[in-house]
Amino acid sequence: MEKSLRELAELVEGRIERDGSVKVKGVAKVEEAKKGEITLAISEKFLHKARQSQASAVIVPLGVKDFSKPVIQVKNPRLAFAQVLELFAPQPPRPSGIHSTVLIGVNVEMGEDVTMGPYTVLSDGVKLADNVYISSEVYLGNNVRIGKGSFIHPRVTILDNTIVGEKVIIHSGTVIGSDGFVHLLMK
Repeated sequence: MEKSLRELAELVEGRIERDGSVKVKGVAKVEEAKKGEITLAISEKFLHKARQSQASAVIVPLGVKDFSKPVIQVKNPRLAFAQVLELFAPQPPRPSGIHSTVLIGVNVEMGEDVTMGPYTVLSDGVKLADNVYISSEVYLGNNVRIGKGSFIHPRVTILDNTIVGEKVIIHSGTVIGSDGFVHLLMK
């Protein structure tokens, strides 16, 4: 895929300085950027590195002046960079459906378009909203509730009576709902 800097500026609602017709074919960190790639520079340290790099264009904060390369100036450079990154490197499609090895307790409720990977356990009373993605080897305790659009990576443990909100991402190895670390003295 190839996009002009002008097209990218429209995507991120940014302002172009210098040549808006520059073609961008990819995204790279400032130390590795090559011709045809766009990079991000926010601090003086990285603005200096970007000036020295082979990058064809740079996403910078508003107000950056006298830059030797074409730039897109934006209010939120990190967000703009993430938007451009998503354009050039979209997430791969994920499998859908419920794997045959999933164990499902009683009184479990599932919304539309729920996906569950191998060896996942849903204990009694679990409620999953629409568009929930649960990867492999996930344990959900009794009465756990997972909000709409949430994504749970492999080997997550969510213990009894835990409520997870909407559009939450939980990364591998996380344990939620375990006993706290408060020590009480009892007489």
